[in-house]
Amino acid sequence: MEQPLAPWKKPESGKREPWKKETIIGGYSGGYVDDDSDDDEVYPDDPIKSRQAEISESHRDILRLFAKRPYNSASGSKSKPPDLKQEAEVEEFKRRYGDILVEAGEGGKTILHRIVESPTDARPLLRWLLTTYEKLILQTDSKGNTALYSALVVDRGRFVSTVLKCSKNSAEALQIPGDDGTCLHIALNLQHSLPDSVPTQDRRSADGPHGQQTTKRQHVDVDRMIAELQGSPSVQKEGEPATGTALRDVLKKLDKRGNNLLHVAWSAIAEHIEKHALHCNNDSTDPPTLTPAVSVLEHMVQVGTKLMEEYPEAIYQENHKGQLPYTCLGSAKLLKSCTSMVEEIKLAYMRKLAHEEVNELLYPNGTNELSIFFDISRFTTDPVPATELDKWWGYLRFETILQHVDLPNLSIVGGENLLTPFSSASEPSPDIRELIGRVDIVKILHWLRRKGVGKILELTVTDDESKPHYDEAIEVALKGFGIEILNWQKLDLCSDVLYNAVTDVRKLYLYSSGNSDVLKGWSSENGLERLPKLQDVYLSEYASESRIETYEREFRKTLKARRPEVEIHMIPWKAKGGTDSSSQRNQGPSVKHPWLDCMDSFATVIRSNERRFKDFAPEVKVAIIDDGIDPRLPKFQKWIKTGKSYLKRPDNPNRVVDFWVNPGNHGTEMAKLILQVCPTAKLYIIRLDEGFGAQGEREIRLDSAIKAIEWATQIPVDIISMSWSINKRNVSRDDQTTFENKIRAAYERGITMFCAASDRGKRMEPGLEEDMPAAFGDPIKIGAAKADGSPYSALGFQEVDFYLPGHELNLHGYQPSKGQPQSGSSLATAIAAGLAALIQYCIGIVDKKDNAYKGRLGTEEIRQAFWKLCSAQQKFPEVEKFFGNVAALDKPDQVLTKFRKIAKGLRKPAQGEEEHK
Repeated sequence: MEQPLAPWKKPESGKREPWKKETIIGGYSGGYVDDDSDDDEVYPDDPIKSRQAEISESHRDILRLFAKRPYNSASGSKSKPPDLKQEAEVEEFKRRYGDILVEAGEGGKTILHRIVESPTDARPLLRWLLTTYEKLILQTDSKGNTALYSALVVDRGRFVSTVLKCSKNSAEALQIPGDDGTCLHIALNLQHSLPDSVPTQDRRSADGPHGQQTTKRQHVDVDRMIAELQGSPSVQKEGEPATGTALRDVLKKLDKRGNNLLHVAWSAIAEHIEKHALHCNNDSTDPPTLTPAVSVLEHMVQVGTKLMEEYPEAIYQENHKGQLPYTCLGSAKLLKSCTSMVEEIKLAYMRKLAHEEVNELLYPNGTNELSIFFDISRFTTDPVPATELDKWWGYLRFETILQHVDLPNLSIVGGENLLTPFSSASEPSPDIRELIGRVDIVKILHWLRRKGVGKILELTVTDDESKPHYDEAIEVALKGFGIEILNWQKLDLCSDVLYNAVTDVRKLYLYSSGNSDVLKGWSSENGLERLPKLQDVYLSEYASESRIETYEREFRKTLKARRPEVEIHMIPWKAKGGTDSSSQRNQGPSVKHPWLDCMDSFATVIRSNERRFKDFAPEVKVAIIDDGIDPRLPKFQKWIKTGKSYLKRPDNPNRVVDFWVNPGNHGTEMAKLILQVCPTAKLYIIRLDEGFGAQGEREIRLDSAIKAIEWATQIPVDIISMSWSINKRNVSRDDQTTFENKIRAAYERGITMFCAASDRGKRMEPGLEEDMPAAFGDPIKIGAAKADGSPYSALGFQEVDFYLPGHELNLHGYQPSKGQPQSGSSLATAIAAGLAALIQYCIGIVDKKDNAYKGRLGTEEIRQAFWKLCSAQQKFPEVEKFFGNVAALDKPDQVLTKFRKIAKGLRKPAQGEEEHK
C-alpha cells in the first residue's frame, strides 16, 4: 500500500510557497524576516553564488516549515513539521535536505545563523541540529561571527540558552571571537538590561493575551556562559598541556576598542547605576531597598569580581584610550554595594604598582586623595604622647588598604584606656592593660585601625633589641590587618605568633640570634609550614659565617622538604635599634618688624572674629611647595588640609617620604609666615624631591616641581607659594618648556603663584634670568625688602614685581644652630602669599555677605591689589593704610566695615576704570 505523503513534505511538482517580508520590532510574529537584500538575485555566471543562493532558499524553506501553526488533526491540515523524535521522519528529512543542513549559504550563513535571524521559535529544530551536527555551531559567517555570537548581538537569549544546554561544543563556540570581541563581551554589555519582570521601552512582543503588546526580554545567562568556560581547559597547541581555563583565554581577548572583559563588565555596572539612578546615600546605615535594579547590580558585581579573580592581570591592561578597567567604574566606586569588588581591585593594584601609579589611578584628578601608606620610620621625636597622635596627624585621611606601614622604635606614652584591639567572636583579644612589657606598636596600629585602616599589605617595625615587644603584644598588634609582607625586626620571632596573626603572609623577614632550637622550630611541621600563602623567607642571622652556613643548610633542607615552593633568601645582618630622639629647636624671641607688627595686629582681629564670619568666609587654599612641614606645631594642626610628597626614600626609590616626616625647616618656616599674615589660610603641603648636583650640593629635582604644580592645579588651590629656584643651565629646553607649560596651566586656571627672586642677583648680568620659575612671566616675582621698604642688596639687577619684608627676620627654628635673624627672598615670597590669601579672605567675606561672590581672585586681580598698596613708583606694599588702626575694632559690624574698606580699596577696577599699568 502506498504510504501517504508526510504532512510536512512538498509535492514534487509543487511550487515554493510565497513568503512575506515583515518589519518586526522585537519578539515573534507569524511571518519570516529576511534581512538579505540580495537573496532573490540569480547568478547565472557564478555557480558558487548560485549554489549559495539555493542553500539560503532551502534554509528558508525549512524555517517556513517549522513556522507553520501546530498540526490540526481534526481539520486535516498538512502543516505539521517533521517529528524529529521519529526515526523515519528524521531519515526522510535528512534525505530531502541532505548537505543543505550543514552547508553555508549567502554571507557564509549556516542554517543556525538563519534561525537566529528568524522570529520563528524553532527550538526543536535547533536542538536536533546541535546534537546531530555537533560542529555546526563552530562555523562562522563571512564576518567571522558564529551563530552563537550573532544571537548575542541581537539578544536572542532563548537561542543562547539552547546552545548552552544542548551543544557539546558550547564552550569552544564561546571562545571564538566575532567582529567586535567575544561572546562574553556582548553578553556583559547586555547585563544592564533588566530581567523579564521589569518593563522596558525597547523590547516588545505580540504574544500577549488577545494580541496586545507586552514587554518581555530574552534573558542571557551570563553565569552559565562563565561556568562553561571555567569548566573547559585552555586551548593549547597540539601536544601541549592545558595551562588554565578557557575563561582565562577569553579574558585575554579584546574588542575593537581594546577593551578586555573587565573594561566591559565594569562599564556595564557604571551604566546600570546611571540608567536606574542607583546612587545610594553611603552615609545611611539602612540597606538599600531590594528592587529588581538593585538585584541586577548585585549580580553584575558578583560577575565582575569572578572575572577579576580568574585573570587578575586583566586589571592592568589599558584599552586604546589608555584606560585601565578601574577607570570605567565611574561613580560605582563610591557605592557600598560595590565596596567588596572595589576593595579587591585596589588591593590588586597596590600589590603590583608603585605608589605614584596607584595614586594616579585611584585619584586621577588629585581630588579627595587619601593616604595609601604611613611611614614614620624617619620620625625622631621620642617619646610621643598618645594624646598627640590625633593632633599631629589627625588631618591624614587613609585608604582602607595601606600599601605599607613603616614604624620606628619609639615610645608612646599613655593611651592604654583608649585601646580596643581587634578581636572576633570566636577568639577575643586580651585587654591591652593586661599585656606584659611594651605595647607601643599596638597603640600605633590601633590608632590606624580607628582611622579606618582595615588591611596593611606590608608592615616594617624596628623593634628595640634590648627591650623588644613580647610575643603576645606582637600578636595583638598584627591581628586582623591581613598583612602579606612582614618585617618585624625582632630576634627569634615565635612561629605561633605568625600562625595566629598573619596567616595571609606571602613574604616574611626573620631575624635569628643563632639559636638552633628556634631555627628548627621555624622549619618544623608546627612552624612556617602552617602559613599557607608563604612564598619567600628572608633570613638574617646574628652568628659567625661558618655557623650561618651550617644553620642555613639545615634550615633550607628541612623547610624545603615540607614546603618546596617556598624560596629562602639569606640577607646580611644589620644592627637595629632605637632612633635618635633628640629634636632641638631654637625658641628664641621674635624680632619685631614694623610691617609684620601691623599684620600681627590685624591677624589677631581675624582670629577673634573667625567664628562670627564662618558662614561667609571663603576657604582660601594655599599650596606651599617646599621641603615639607612639621605638623606637630599647634598653630598648624587646624590649618593643614592635606599634602603630597615626591621625595623618594634614599634606600627605596619606589617609596616616598611623606610631607610631614622629618621635614626640612624651610617649608615649616614658610608655613609659619603665611599663617602669621593670614591665620585662616588652608594649607596644602607639597614636598619636593631632592638630589645632588655636580659639586655635591643639594638641588631640587625638576620632575617633582612639575608634578607639584600639576597636583596643586588639579585640586585646585587659590595660591601657590614657591620659595625656591632651579637653575636653567643644567635643564634641557624640553624640560624647561614642560615646566613653563604647567605654570601657564595653573595661571589660566586662575591660580595666583608667587616665586622668589634669586638672592644671587648681585652676580647676575642685567636682563639675564637663570632661575626658574622666576624666569617665567606668569608667577608674581617677589624680592626681599628691608624694614624701610628698600630692596635687599643681594637682589642685584633683577627685575621683580614686588618687594616684601625679608631682611633680618628672626624665625623660630629656622637654622637653629645659628639662632640669628635670617634674610632672603624666600621669606618675602611666603609673606606675599599670606598677604594675597588675606586679601582673598576679606574680599570674599564682603562678596558673600552681598551675594556677589564669584570665586577666587585671579593673578591680575591680586597684582592690582598689591599695586594699590604701594606708594607711587614703589613696589613695596604698605599695609598700614588698609590693615592698620584695628585697636578699636571690638564689634563684628566694625570688623565688617573694615573688610568693606579693604574690598573697595583693593578690588581690581571694573572695565573702563583706570588701573595700574
